[in-house]
Amino acid sequence: MKNTKQPNPRRQNGLFRGALMKRLIFAGISLLAIPLWGAETRDVNKVDHVLLITIDDLNDWIGCLTDRDAPADAGHLTGEGHPQASTPNMDRLAGRGVLFANAHCQAPICRPSRTSFMSGLRPTTSGIYANRPQHDAQGTLKPGREVPWMTRRFEQAGYDVFVAGKILHGSRNQPLGGTPCFRTGQGPYPPGKLNVPAEITPQGIWDIGAYPENEEDYTDLRIARWTADRIAKPFKAGDNPRFLALGFYNPHLPLFAPPKWFDAAPGKQEVLLHATAEGDMDDLSPIARRISSRVSFAQCARWALEEEDNLRTLTQAYLACTSAMDDAMGKVLDALEKSDMADNTWIVVFSDHGWHLGEKDHVAKQTRGPAQPVCPSSWCPPCG
Repeated sequence: MKNTKQPNPRRQNGLFRGALMKRLIFAGISLLAIPLWGAETRDVNKVDHVLLITIDDLNDWIGCLTDRDAPADAGHLTGEGHPQASTPNMDRLAGRGVLFANAHCQAPICRPSRTSFMSGLRPTTSGIYANRPQHDAQGTLKPGREVPWMTRRFEQAGYDVFVAGKILHGSRNQPLGGTPCFRTGQGPYPPGKLNVPAEITPQGIWDIGAYPENEEDYTDLRIARWTADRIAKPFKAGDNPRFLALGFYNPHLPLFAPPKWFDAAPGKQEVLLHATAEGDMDDLSPIARRISSRVSFAQCARWALEEEDNLRTLTQAYLACTSAMDDAMGKVLDALEKSDMADNTWIVVFSDHGWHLGEKDHVAKQTRGPAQPVCPSSWCPPCG
């Protein structure tokens, strides 16, 4: 069922400003590593720590970016965000800091986006445009070689660096240095497919459903608790300041989360879908249409788009997984509020890129121009 929606002025305007903000993430955070005091006058009680949180594939479906007054057209969304999204922890961060409502990424896919914000280099400079190296161009500067990663800059400035979850693509975080957490990746996976039929794709990453049964096995919760433990460690005079980089996996595929989050999400028949329009890709340039058509697992996107019940299953799972990730984030924020770092920590939260769930007749990522989803971003200065 097709429903028309009006052009989104927030996404049609300011794409340059939004992309520029993404580049400034690297520059702004890196400036925190430059001491503004002499060594002989340094006040260890006022040193600033940094908590950097990245989220995989999160679009603007969070409470603080939702236009809750926008009417629904025949049960389909017409406004910003999603009125059924439940993200109390992202909302509380937005309430105490600066929320960027029109932030966009350098490249709408994991590897080039993450390379960009961790190095400060655009894809045109690094030559990294896609998830697979065979699609790379000849860049003029090599991230991690000619230009150090953000975490390395903080190490050089005297910070203790801790890294957990997905920061670089594929969780290949070894070049970032610091103290790593236990080995992580997408998943865990159930023994067999849950909701996306194997004949659509046998690959476990394109699946959705309530898993794992035991919440203690949920990866985002595990890395949140690891990070919370690092934060809770007492901070004494003479200790190095801390830089903690935490990368959540949800709501990236597979859209798995413990059962309680699916129970809390709206039912499949009650979930609101995004309104779409015939020819919704017509306002994109030929190159933008070509890029978006080459998304991985195109057959899975067709599976979701061709049957409304499938899109409902996908949308419900995205909302459930976003809430589960937000709850895990809350564990970290709670630990920070109780710690010695509470009054002296910058918190920076952002998504690597958005994700489509039917709008622009598209499922997944890899869109450019007006079709590119907003990537939520919040900056919270120290309280002290």
